[in-house]
Amino acid sequence: MAQSSQKKLEYKRELILRLDASRDRIAKQSIGLNRRMRPGHLVSSYLSGHPLFAFGTTSIGVAGLTYLLFPRRKRTEGQPPQSMRQSLLGWIPTFLKGSIRGWIFRQARDYLLTKRP
Repeated sequence: MAQSSQKKLEYKRELILRLDASRDRIAKQSIGLNRRMRPGHLVSSYLSGHPLFAFGTTSIGVAGLTYLLFPRRKRTEGQPPQSMRQSLLGWIPTFLKGSIRGWIFRQARDYLLTKRP
């Protein structure tokens, strides 16, 4: 009789220990899940997984904003119109400048975030 009650107590202690460990594991996983569900983390993880898409989208966005914010200058009558090739070559520095600047700022921000305590 004493042995069976002793076994029951041991079983009960083991069960309580397993339940505590399970609760701790669930709490840690929920904290990690909450961090991963933040919009900033979702966007940054998507962009780090698809860098070419992010670069292309940034370039197209910068080009569109540049076109909207800085309209073409009016030409004088004596100037011949630019060819398509000249226009494209003129846009390349505009695309690259905005994209490179954004990339540099992101790299600096990510580096500084890793150094934060």
